[in-house]
Amino acid sequence: MTTGTFTIDEQLQKDAETLFNNLGITVSDAISRFFRQAIREQAVPFSPVENAETEEKYKGTLTLPAELIAQAKAARAEAIKGRESEYMTEEEIDALVEKSRNENREEKIQARKEFCEIVRSIQADSVKNGTDKMTMDEIDAIIAEVRAEMRAEKAAGIEC
Repeated sequence: MTTGTFTIDEQLQKDAETLFNNLGITVSDAISRFFRQAIREQAVPFSPVENAETEEKYKGTLTLPAELIAQAKAARAEAIKGRESEYMTEEEIDALVEKSRNENREEKIQARKEFCEIVRSIQADSVKNGTDKMTMDEIDAIIAEVRAEMRAEKAAGIEC
């Protein structure tokens, strides 16, 4: 452990201490968590803003995961190929972000559909095999039998 010194507004410190106290953590714990999250995400875990208008516009914006940031950087590099300026307009950036959100949304929808299909398949197999009518006691008994068999196999040197 080490000790650090920070200079902040006195009222800000009091408000933060009150908030963190209500949350059941210390200021030191909050700062440590902030550092851990920044290191884990390799980014500041909030969106820095310059003025109240910008802050209001982006209120509620989430910090993007590192993978999404990498994808955005790659998309930006592709988008500026052959251009006079390496800088994109705000509209171009907004379009890329929206495209990325839509692509992620489609992936999530597809994954959810696949998950639901798997669950329906398991449910259909359960009905077909009659296991959909088993009680919890019956299920627990089968689990106990399988675990006992696995322990016996392990003791005999037979492992999967």
